[in-house]
Amino acid sequence: VSAPGWFPAKVFVRSGATGATLATAMHASAAFTTATLAPVGDVDGDTHQDFAWGLPMSTVNKFGYVAVVSGASGAILANLAGTSPFDILGSSVAGGDFDGDGTPDIAFQSRHVDGNLGRLRVASGASGFALVHEIVGSPAERFAQSLSAVDGLDGDVATELAVGAPGGLGLRLLHALDGNGVPRLSGTGDLSPGSPFGLALTDARGHTPVVLVVSLTRVDLPAKGGVLV
Repeated sequence: VSAPGWFPAKVFVRSGATGATLATAMHASAAFTTATLAPVGDVDGDTHQDFAWGLPMSTVNKFGYVAVVSGASGAILANLAGTSPFDILGSSVAGGDFDGDGTPDIAFQSRHVDGNLGRLRVASGASGFALVHEIVGSPAERFAQSLSAVDGLDGDVATELAVGAPGGLGLRLLHALDGNGVPRLSGTGDLSPGSPFGLALTDARGHTPVVLVVSLTRVDLPAKGGVLV
């Protein structure tokens, strides 16, 4: 349970059975901001689930944080910080084994201060959460504004990642970031009634099926949307 309005920002681990507080984490550099949370897996080997904590604050000299937190003790196991108003971290976070090496990784958004230009970053747990991938969205796409880890879509051992882009084509499904290509979705046409709209998927992994769930949002008025499966 995140409580980012505290000074410093806090997150409480509470029992689902009793509601009792099992652990408390504090981030000494963050306060009075929104926050995001996501399960990561057992990062420190204590058999307890750990989690990612995003704090997308923006001040004169602080530009958001993504922390990996122990679910057992509340200790911060790793901390990544944004570096400028064009690199604000933590508006979205996700955890999973994205490269299939058996170690939990984290994914998170880095964004421009106005929120439109977003970047997806993946940090490897095997290398102490060093950055290993960055995918940049298009201007105004708000790429990676939402993230969700998804298991079992293509039958391999790696976790897939659903990436929201509400200013563009809505969602991209990224298969394992293991060098076998990142699927990309592009579209043509508009959402006017009766008008054709075409989707093209490129760089998909040829030996596995691809499932797409794509939200489409028209940005002018009158606004129209839809969902394709």
